Amino acid sequence: MAKTTTFAKRFDGARYRPDTQWAYGLLGNPDQESEFYTQIDERTSLFYEGTGASKGMMMKRPGVGQASIGTRTDKDGHWLAGEHTYRLRVPADVPAKLFWSVMAYDADARCFIDNPEEIADRSSLMDVRKNVDGSELAPTPAGR
Repeated sequence: MAKTTTFAKRFDGARYRPDTQWAYGLLGNPDQESEFYTQIDERTSLFYEGTGASKGMMMKRPGVGQASIGTRTDKDGHWLAGEHTYRLRVPADVPAKLFWSVMAYDADARCFIDNPEEIADRSSLMDVRKNVDGSELAPTPAGR
């Protein structure tokens, strides 16, 4: 149930933008209490994806705190699968003051993916290739 609640979030405000498949990783209040009920689904999702929360981890305003978003589906809503290849284009002018980072996790083991490069993330701190329109392609290891 925790995995389902996390992978297919149905609670208010979960979607990063209505035109994407991306959803916020951390939602609700840090104490998971609303005026009339305990945010059980939000709490379940939070603790499936992480182990703790603070107000600074749940900010949606650029430049303050951090925001974590994630997706388990492609642009058409199909579940991501290891036998397929995907391309991530980071739009120009990402609203990230310090940096952006993309990490790949093993959904069953709940840890970083195991790969020959031993690198589970790509970030703006790496050598990023810019497209003509200013968007970025998440970098690949040298020689790939």
